[in-house]
Amino acid sequence: MLEAIQKERVALFFAVPTVFIYLLNMDTSHYDLSSLRYCFTAAANMPRETALGWEEKFGMIIHEGYGLTECSPFASYNHDFSHKFGSIGMPIENVDMKIADEAGKELPAGEMDFCRTNMAVYRVPRKVIVVNELPKSATGKILKRILRVDE
Repeated sequence: MLEAIQKERVALFFAVPTVFIYLLNMDTSHYDLSSLRYCFTAAANMPRETALGWEEKFGMIIHEGYGLTECSPFASYNHDFSHKFGSIGMPIENVDMKIADEAGKELPAGEMDFCRTNMAVYRVPRKVIVVNELPKSATGKILKRILRVDE
């Protein structure tokens, strides 16, 4: 991958957080990555330490987006002019977002201070259900679809 970035003078780099973590922890000193001018991640939460480490090592921020298949491709974006680590950013054009209770009633800003200061908005749980054991596949992956059915 690094050989391709160097050889093809790649300017835009899109990857999941795991790839950024991998690259951050390897010796990249013998590669010329100076062509990179924009990095973007989605699909999972970017750890703050990784984003800060990337900025320190490569001198650029990793832009983050949030979306769903139904949004195609994303619903919010962490812009240069208002970038905040751990945030899903601002909604894109023609997208409205709100924080609501279980009945769908919009919550006032003050009621979400804890969540806003301790986690990204899309990580705030809608409800908490205690189970004795998490259902897992043969490879150990948590089977979320079964958890959703059991709700």
